[in-house]
Amino acid sequence: MEYIVGIAVIALVVYFLRRPSDESKPRAQPSVDRSRREDDESQWLRERWKLAEEHKIVGKEDIFPKWYFDDVTERQKTRLDDLGIKAGKTISKGQASDLIGMHEPADENALAILRFFKRSTKGMNQTKARHEVAQILSDPDNVKEWESRPPTKEQKEFCKFFGLKMEKGLTASDAEKLITEHESNLAEEDPRLDEWEAFSEIMEELSDSEMRADYEIKKPSVSLIKSALDDLGQQGKSYRDVADEIDILVDKLVELKPELQRE
Repeated sequence: MEYIVGIAVIALVVYFLRRPSDESKPRAQPSVDRSRREDDESQWLRERWKLAEEHKIVGKEDIFPKWYFDDVTERQKTRLDDLGIKAGKTISKGQASDLIGMHEPADENALAILRFFKRSTKGMNQTKARHEVAQILSDPDNVKEWESRPPTKEQKEFCKFFGLKMEKGLTASDAEKLITEHESNLAEEDPRLDEWEAFSEIMEELSDSEMRADYEIKKPSVSLIKSALDDLGQQGKSYRDVADEIDILVDKLVELKPELQRE
């Protein structure tokens, strides 16, 4: 196992070093900071895989599921080839997933869990995020705390949008069940569903710092967004219209609150 881990980690380091650098940067040697980061990531993977082997020996499945030790799939081999990583034929399904996940953004649900437990998400990729989440939820007390957390902002907005009453003490898990049940009772072609999806897209887009930077605006409050949408609605613009043409919403937001525009 250590031999396999070593080969895979070395392959990952080689990949990082051979990656084409940004056109605006010199193509000579990688910077000290970049080399240190690559070394840190390789060491982190080595430690994770060592932990996986230890858990396999004692039969623990709280962090590494059974499939982790299965054979690598053909699809994973193709993906590794696309990334330029030559990890060898004996790599496991889980190790391949780890290598691929080091190049993928962290899942939103994983990030939500990390934020809830006040863990840093800076520089987090898919593999590291999943690892930390698995460690957090391996503690039954943390699972209970996560399941009993208050409803999310999106869940609250859904209930307001559809006029659903949220009882006092409702948890996020309870809210999810309430929402799922309500959605199943709605006709698939119900226009309100499309309007909700459009509203969600709008909120998600305005939560994106890069998008706001492009439009040179600060983050608007939910109440301001709703006011802007109401004004646009009076002009005959549906949520779907706005979601498909976000510029008109940005203009309306700045019109309602000029100080939203960055100097």
